[in-house]
Amino acid sequence: MKKIARKWAFGSMSYGIGLASALLVAGCYPKAGPAPGPVSANGVARASTRWPGVTGESLTAGHDLFIANCNRCHDYPDLTAVADEKWPAIVNRMGDKAELSPAQIDLVLHFVQTARSEQVAKP
Repeated sequence: MKKIARKWAFGSMSYGIGLASALLVAGCYPKAGPAPGPVSANGVARASTRWPGVTGESLTAGHDLFIANCNRCHDYPDLTAVADEKWPAIVNRMGDKAELSPAQIDLVLHFVQTARSEQVAKP
């Protein structure tokens, strides 16, 4: 009976360590990167084609919201470390945590995806 109890306790401890490790790694995702700068004029042109109605001013507003909010709980993310199609879910989740409005979340998302595309295009 003692062997079974020890085996169960050891198995539970291993599970607990594995779970704690997974949570630690998940907390560091996406990996950290430098704070992105403003979007270029070419980036604004590409963004306005991708999302009609997006302007240089709206991308600047998204940048400012990103800078003001995205390092309050964690480092700035490396925008290129995450695929473009995953950013909407990430920005929505983080925007909710930061108590941003849906319109503000859209501003941040447009900025993130535009800034990411510029960083990916750099040689």
